[in-house]
Amino acid sequence: MLRWMIGPIALAMVATPAAADNKDKKENAAAVAAIKARAEQLRQDPAARKCLGVDAVTCLATLSFGVTLMTEPLWMGGGYKLPKPVQHDIDGRPISQLVEFLVTFGSRDKDIFGQNVLHAQMDLYDGEHVTDVKFFLKHAPLLARTQEDWDNTHIFELATAVLGSECVGTDRLAFYRRYDAMQKQWASRDQYMEMPSGPSISSGMFGDTEMCGVSVVAGSVAGMAAGIGSYGGSSITFRMPDKPR
Repeated sequence: MLRWMIGPIALAMVATPAAADNKDKKENAAAVAAIKARAEQLRQDPAARKCLGVDAVTCLATLSFGVTLMTEPLWMGGGYKLPKPVQHDIDGRPISQLVEFLVTFGSRDKDIFGQNVLHAQMDLYDGEHVTDVKFFLKHAPLLARTQEDWDNTHIFELATAVLGSECVGTDRLAFYRRYDAMQKQWASRDQYMEMPSGPSISSGMFGDTEMCGVSVVAGSVAGMAAGIGSYGGSSITFRMPDKPR
């Protein structure tokens, strides 16, 4: 594994699977190089660090000051790639893009299935600017009780990486209490759905709050589906409040 250290930044790059072609490898390397270069600029200009309302490279470079970006393939076939150039539909409207990536915390986990490695995605509604960033959590805030439980969710580090320490502050417990009250604002009742694999039933708890002009959205869902069994998951999303619905 190759690693770059730029101040607090650690960008990791590993070889793509043998099945990946040269195009995938070049795109993976180009993505890492672009983020590394932008991170160096932001190290010299901290005031320019921002994740929402900017291009994907700037957002990822900003995040890299608070978490470690991993460039391992997300799944068996895919590599780490930046968005494609903006495309338009036949009516001239820009086509949105979704960018998936992985983050970890320190060097505790390098396995993409590890407990400290989180799958994340950015939505570029206009195909260019980040309108929301969503992190899929391994530890559910809805089940957290002690500070250790809450620390294991990593939501404080994620919020700081996206919004900045000046917005989030340094009081972890105050942030956890605010999030805990927010995440239980409303519940979705058990919903029965007929899926191709059979019937499914699910329920969830949700909430949102505004921090420094950004909507912070909490979500937790659980359910059971025929052919799949029980499932569940939690997420934290940072969203531009004026994003079109």
